[in-house]
Amino acid sequence: MALGLEKALNPFKDLFLTTTHPVSQKAFSYIRGLFKSEKNRANCTAISDSLGDFDYQSINHLLTESPWSHSKVLETLSLKAGELFKEDQEVALLIDEVGFRKKGKHSACVCR
Repeated sequence: MALGLEKALNPFKDLFLTTTHPVSQKAFSYIRGLFKSEKNRANCTAISDSLGDFDYQSINHLLTESPWSHSKVLETLSLKAGELFKEDQEVALLIDEVGFRKKGKHSACVCR
């Protein structure tokens, strides 16, 4: 994983735990796959094809069934974003609203 991405994701490592094992490597691979996937093709199949380490069922399970807390991830993300505005450096906030319509309950990124 790229050093900058690893540094950015490291504070979230402990948030991706299940009762039996950590799933942070799989979660971080999923995020890396989002960056590597072709534009408008960031679904579980395309991500697994670009990564090679996990099949699409494994990624789909991470997103839909794995018991990590998405609210804790969002809370930590908010706190980390807030810390950026406390530094003595230039910071920008970019909100990228994805405006394509979702189809059904099983479209990519519909659950969490």
